[in-house]
Amino acid sequence: MTAGYLADLAIVFAVAVAVGLLFARWKLPTITGFLLAGVLIGPDVFGLVPDTHRIEALAEIGVVLLLFTVGLELSLDHLKRIWRSVIVGGALQVGLTTLAGWGAGAAAGWSSGTSVLFGFLVAMSSTAIVLKALGARGESDSPHGKLVVGVLIFQDLCVVPMMLALPLLAGRDDAGAASIALVLAKAVGVVAATLLVGRFVVPALLGRVAAARNREVLLLSVVLVSIATVWATASTGLSLALGAFLAGVVVAGTPFGRQAIADALPLRDIFVSLFFVSVGLLLDLDEVAARPLAVAGLAAAILAGKTLLAMLAALVMRLPLRIAVLSGSALAQVGEFSFVLLTAGAALGLVPPDLGRVFLAAAVLTMLLTPVVIALAPRLAAGVTRFGRAGELLDARPIEPPHGTDGDLRGHVVIAGFGTGGRLIADALRRVGVPHVVLDLNAESVRSARNDGINAWYADVTSSEVLERAGLPHASAFVLVLSDPAATRRAVEVARGLAPEVPVVARCRYAAEEEDLRARGAVRVVAAEVESSIEVLAAVLRLRGLPRNVLDEEVDAARAQAGPAERRMTVPPTGWRDLAELLQEFRVEAWLLRPGDWAVGRSLGDVGLRASAGASVVAVRRAGKLLPNPPPDHVFDHGDIVYVIGTRRQATLAGSVLAAGAKENAP
Repeated sequence: MTAGYLADLAIVFAVAVAVGLLFARWKLPTITGFLLAGVLIGPDVFGLVPDTHRIEALAEIGVVLLLFTVGLELSLDHLKRIWRSVIVGGALQVGLTTLAGWGAGAAAGWSSGTSVLFGFLVAMSSTAIVLKALGARGESDSPHGKLVVGVLIFQDLCVVPMMLALPLLAGRDDAGAASIALVLAKAVGVVAATLLVGRFVVPALLGRVAAARNREVLLLSVVLVSIATVWATASTGLSLALGAFLAGVVVAGTPFGRQAIADALPLRDIFVSLFFVSVGLLLDLDEVAARPLAVAGLAAAILAGKTLLAMLAALVMRLPLRIAVLSGSALAQVGEFSFVLLTAGAALGLVPPDLGRVFLAAAVLTMLLTPVVIALAPRLAAGVTRFGRAGELLDARPIEPPHGTDGDLRGHVVIAGFGTGGRLIADALRRVGVPHVVLDLNAESVRSARNDGINAWYADVTSSEVLERAGLPHASAFVLVLSDPAATRRAVEVARGLAPEVPVVARCRYAAEEEDLRARGAVRVVAAEVESSIEVLAAVLRLRGLPRNVLDEEVDAARAQAGPAERRMTVPPTGWRDLAELLQEFRVEAWLLRPGDWAVGRSLGDVGLRASAGASVVAVRRAGKLLPNPPPDHVFDHGDIVYVIGTRRQATLAGSVLAAGAKENAP
């Protein structure tokens, strides 16, 4: 690496850090800041980086690492769960967009080959920008986030057949159908073989390496598997990025996927930032200044057209309008692989020079605007669903007819989301006999819930019509345990407008989201970040043997420090260490009285555990009811659970006394 190379990198990172800090202070997406940094250091502004190709080479590493970590997050099992988004959603989006691009090109008078190529170009979306933006907003696991990821995977799979089709579009005689079919078959075979090896061979291989208990060798083995996968896929003409994605999927199927993510994340973030800067470098401001209307018009047409077509694909899949709007907005920009297709098409004479320059400028402009479009999408979705009959599209249909209708539900709990949290809540409510309704946009989760006898609906909780049909105005509570922050905020607002007297309890990921949800109308907000940390704190203090009241006070203090909460009065903690050491000698044991036990039919005073065993009875549970500190005249019965406190020996001896009576050697 030459000194000039290092100087370019230093300039890029310095400007990126400065602009990124400004955008972070202004609470704007840092991706936009990195893109703007590329524009600033590019040849049309300050010209700080004369050789942009060196930066682009490093930026490609960022895309490869990004797709590798995406694959690590998915795994083969996860791909099975989102196959519908990949195959159906991807085919609809790519097919509709390509068809629309071909139609636009034909209307403009372009040749058929150029028109089809234009359809290919606009069908691609930016995997790097979209995944980074969704991840920063915590929406990667949301319903629209899963759909977007599936579509992006399908787009990446389409790059190879699109590249193979270009010679045919250019009228090349050497581009025979047989040769294209052979290359496609080879690519499909390599992908299938890679996935099979990842399922059956790689886990066993890495397991043997892990048995050596050498972290360096294990890390090298993971790198070897990853590089071999990328090489195998790239050798068939597939992109390096897609090969990296498959490598991530392969490694994710092993027990070492989590560690691989931890090792790859720092490098990924560095090189992905370079990718965003390199995109900004591509913006030709001279072309924008020379033909501003053409560039702006094409960029606007691409953003609007791709949004509408992706929305149509989502609606064909019977997804709610809100999910369609959010998905379409995320996929609205032009992708990085469009530049690869554009270069290849230009070499074959399919791209007129003027069209190439205008498209390149418009494509970069769509990328620059993507973080802003994604940030505005929830407001757009909320506005669209208020217009006339559009709301009927949100009337999501249950997989089966629900157990009850809106007129039959009274005093129930409406649960939005049926992940781990939603299932725990539903199971607990069922055990205690509280009626409830579950709403979720995951069809498999809804089917699973209904198979378990839970009244679950496939529906969008941000729709007032859906909430009204779920009986929210007559409910006792509305619980939100969604993985989509924007949907949570919108659902709170809709619930407050529809049923202002029904208490709303919402879960969020970060403490910073609590105040906003309370302002929108939630009466109780539980931040997973805070509560998980408090549980860890409580576990540590419990292991240290702190008295319960001191533990509760410290937990309350931590909760009050983390955010708004009621805080109990605390007492000076002096002396608790001595008390903790004393309490470590004691334990509480529970003993079940069976028919025929000596204590059955006798009173607590007659049993005399204090005198015969040295232990004390602190509580008795009978028929599900707990009686703390029972009086001396309390008569034991079979089925009682007796809680005694004492040293380990005293508590054990108390059980013997309850079962068989006192012995002569009792203390």
